[in-house]
Amino acid sequence: MTAAQFDCCLASRSGEASAAARLVLVQGLTVAAAAQQTGLAEKTIRNAMSRIRKRHAQIVLAYCGDAPAMHLE
Repeated sequence: MTAAQFDCCLASRSGEASAAARLVLVQGLTVAAAAQQTGLAEKTIRNAMSRIRKRHAQIVLAYCGDAPAMHLE
């Protein structure tokens, strides 16, 4: 996922969980490393990642129709 795609998927959300999800989805850190760096629970980060991935899939579907969403792990 690129930084621009990530920002688009956030819609109006921001905050610590989104920042931690960015560390994983954009910068390639593990969830454990992002949790250690941010002090957030891994579950919190995974929940944020799930919301962002869902939003990304919705955006891809809206703009690309039946094209498969890119894999984001």
